[in-house]
Amino acid sequence: MQSLKTQLKTNLEAVKVLAKKAQDEKRDFTDEEIKQIGDLRTKADDLSAKIKAADEAQASIKSMLANATPIEETPDYRLPQPNTPGAFMEHHSGGVVSPGLHEESKAFRSAVTKAMSDAAPMIGGVGRKALIPTGSVSIDYGRIPLALPGQTDFLANHVQQDQVGTPSGMYLREENRKTAAATVPMGAEKPVLEISLEPVTWRCATVAVLSQPMPLQNLSDYGQLQSYIVDRLAYDSMRALDTMILNGGTDEEGNTFKGVLGDTSVTTIAFDTDIIATLRDAMEDLQLANVTPAIIALHPSDWKALETAADSTGRPILNFQPSTPTSRTLYGVPVVVNPTVPAGTALMGDLNQAVALLTRQQSGIISWHQVDPTSGVQNMDMNTLADSLFTKNLGQIRYEGRYALTIPQPTALRKVSVVRTA
Repeated sequence: MQSLKTQLKTNLEAVKVLAKKAQDEKRDFTDEEIKQIGDLRTKADDLSAKIKAADEAQASIKSMLANATPIEETPDYRLPQPNTPGAFMEHHSGGVVSPGLHEESKAFRSAVTKAMSDAAPMIGGVGRKALIPTGSVSIDYGRIPLALPGQTDFLANHVQQDQVGTPSGMYLREENRKTAAATVPMGAEKPVLEISLEPVTWRCATVAVLSQPMPLQNLSDYGQLQSYIVDRLAYDSMRALDTMILNGGTDEEGNTFKGVLGDTSVTTIAFDTDIIATLRDAMEDLQLANVTPAIIALHPSDWKALETAADSTGRPILNFQPSTPTSRTLYGVPVVVNPTVPAGTALMGDLNQAVALLTRQQSGIISWHQVDPTSGVQNMDMNTLADSLFTKNLGQIRYEGRYALTIPQPTALRKVSVVRTA
């Protein structure tokens, strides 16, 4: 609306400029100026008509929704945008928001917009004389839950990601490294930096998950159902990638591989007095190895122990104001709270330096499976149109990707025991 009015104002100013120029020069309009003024007048009439139509459309919309119950919106909590270098989290359905009234409001507004779009052909476009000349428009408002679970700080967002064109390959990993550079007399033999590099084979693993069988009619009856299911599958896949980073898994050839927690080249830091002191020991150990700690990954129960740790007088060490959120940092190092990390064990170091996740095929919807109506067995890959031809009209979404885990620099990580063991 503002743009139309701005254009009209600019148009009228142009006419005034032409008129003032002729007046100042004490002459009649030239043929060219008469043509310009005619063109400007035609454009002004067109803009005025559009502005009037838009005003009428807004008045119609306000009238239509005048009796609707106001819905107070809550903040829109979205998944964090991928940040360098962990640009891994996918965007599947225009953002995932918190549950509650906000979703009702958002869904209702979308339904109203769709209803208006459907009505437009009947009246030659929204905003001309009346929104709907006669009758009514049915608004399809099928409410379904849309929020993902609360855990969104994935470890996969903090590692290197590289695209690969083959299902397997080789890389070199650093087993150990020692400093050697020193001052030497002229002519003396120079010190040699000892680095142990070991060739390792990597192979892709398929990370996959299926939705439950569903009637395909639901996709048309509930407009946001597919986005909801895909978001759930994507979330589940991200959790599986975190598990693979920590614990390894099985590749496509059936071979098991280790994650960072099972890698014997990752140094273990023993428990020392309490959780804060132990994490500070690990930080020192990394710094002595010339590694800058970039992340501390903790299980929620261990973050609770850290957040509620108190001094001798019972005051919380990290946060003296329980009414405000505790900053998820310790000694300036960001803390990631992730239920995939085993309770009692923390991971500290530079995940981006230590771990690379190789992507052969980005996670996404691969196909629909027809479910055999007799046995319930998924018997073949089908697209949506083919599925709709079968007896029970059931289908499943398969969501999968192909990834390989590499740990080129395990020396940049520390596995930390944050609870006392007997």
